[in-house]
Amino acid sequence: MSQAVREHPVHRSAWYSDLIGPLLVPVAQLDAFTRSLRDQRIDQQDLDDDTHAGENRAPLRISLIADAKQPDPLPGLFGALTALSDPASGVPAEVVAVEVAVPKEGDQLAGLRRVVDSLDRFLPQGVQGWVEVHRGPDLPEALATIAKAPAHIAAKFRTGGIEAHLFPSTAELAAVLHRAVEVGVPLKLTAGLHNAVRHTAEVTGFTHHGFANVLAAVAVARDGGRVDDLDEVLSITEAEPLADRLRALDEDGARAVRSTFVSFGCCGVTDPVDDLVAMGLLEPPRPPEPGHPTTAKESL
Repeated sequence: MSQAVREHPVHRSAWYSDLIGPLLVPVAQLDAFTRSLRDQRIDQQDLDDDTHAGENRAPLRISLIADAKQPDPLPGLFGALTALSDPASGVPAEVVAVEVAVPKEGDQLAGLRRVVDSLDRFLPQGVQGWVEVHRGPDLPEALATIAKAPAHIAAKFRTGGIEAHLFPSTAELAAVLHRAVEVGVPLKLTAGLHNAVRHTAEVTGFTHHGFANVLAAVAVARDGGRVDDLDEVLSITEAEPLADRLRALDEDGARAVRSTFVSFGCCGVTDPVDDLVAMGLLEPPRPPEPGHPTTAKESL
């Protein structure tokens, strides 16, 4: 946690900062987060020439992740949200989103309706709510239910994990993406999307979905493609055809795709950035010429 708290502001001030969302903070690690954040701010203030510079530094934007191991994760989530929102807490963090998984035990749709209702009633204005739904026959109805929720509540779906069976097939993910476009629900993906292109990891042998595959598949869905068409795009393992598909999107098309596939959680922040640069879809700033002054962003 201390490493994440230390590195996140660096990413947020880098040349690729527009791609970086909030820091994901599990409620179960909230104490470690607040301790690390306070320690970092104290250390930084000691380094500042202006002793008040640390006090004026912008708060860290975070997304709180509810503890899925709890039978009812909502009380702990709202308790953490309340504690961090209290100015008296002295924690320089701003909660901009929360993420909560529907309990796997029992009826998913009943649990989903309870989560959505609680988020609608208790989330402060301006805080986004992500509701993680699970694989199964009721998933299409679950996505439709979230689509009918208030605009600040959207869907989250897991695309990987620490065991092979946690990775949905291309056909299964294609059905999820197609349904999300069909019902008009914004979608966040989590786990497994380490790189842009579908690939098999050397260490684990797990086959990971690529986030560029997902972008291209959503574009196909928004153009009226069938589930089989999305499945075909999700199965591509070469970077060039995916890059060509994404370059072909105009500004309106790209905006439409991102209105469905909003974001994904990632451990190694620079890995996706490096992939986009390698695919020619993202251009880093040019190094400053000798003798030319550099800016803080260029030096990163």
